[in-house]
Amino acid sequence: MIQTSVIIACVISLIICFALPIGSLLFMSSRKHRIVRPFLVGALAFVLSQVVTRIPLITFILPTMNWYIRLSMDPVANGLFLGFTAGLFEEFGRFILISLVLKKNRRYVDGLAFGFGHGGIEAILITGVSLINLMVLFISINSGTFDALMAKANTASANAVLQQCLAVTPLSMALAGIERILAVGLHIGLTMIVLTGIKVGKPWRFLTAAIVLHMLIDAAAVILPSLTSITTVGLELAVAAFTVPLIAYTVFVKKTYDRLDMKGETQE
Repeated sequence: MIQTSVIIACVISLIICFALPIGSLLFMSSRKHRIVRPFLVGALAFVLSQVVTRIPLITFILPTMNWYIRLSMDPVANGLFLGFTAGLFEEFGRFILISLVLKKNRRYVDGLAFGFGHGGIEAILITGVSLINLMVLFISINSGTFDALMAKANTASANAVLQQCLAVTPLSMALAGIERILAVGLHIGLTMIVLTGIKVGKPWRFLTAAIVLHMLIDAAAVILPSLTSITTVGLELAVAAFTVPLIAYTVFVKKTYDRLDMKGETQE
């Protein structure tokens, strides 16, 4: 049987995955900020930079190449490579779409909306869908319909899935939601770096900074568990160490946008 506390934690994390993007969109729209366009473009940026391009590349193409097979055996090299590709694809995706599609949507609130859209669709597609699948499995186990649900799977696979479900803890489920909150914060901060670079006329300098920061964050998530005995909680704290400064930057940089607004440079 799956503990009730595990199911409750899963439901809460699932709500977070959907409430973050949908709630932010509804809230900012209620303030009449006209942010639907940048929000949707932010979501599109994630889909194009990850779902359509990078994820298929690192999942299906690179594993067939000898140089990548050798590289993946080194946790540091692999972490840096995966981090760099994540930063390169996602930050260039932000940069290109903001530059080409959002020429008239470069306000401070547009940057926030873009970040919520980018991080929000990731929360739904990467974590939300997985949690929905887990909930189906949890319910089937507790209701006695698990065997029927897994009828098409072989016995070994079904048993492996069952053991994985039984091993899930309330903490791991709660951390799934916390991770998404931190990730959305990261995407907002990185978006504001890229957008600010465009606003102040130093796009490449700020874009480079965003790529490097993104690389370090994602690389740490791969390298630390491989080389240390860091716990999942410790790993989330490491991510928070990046998120907090980026959120602080997002708050601080508003002064720059206010100054540009006063000069009539809000819409470019």
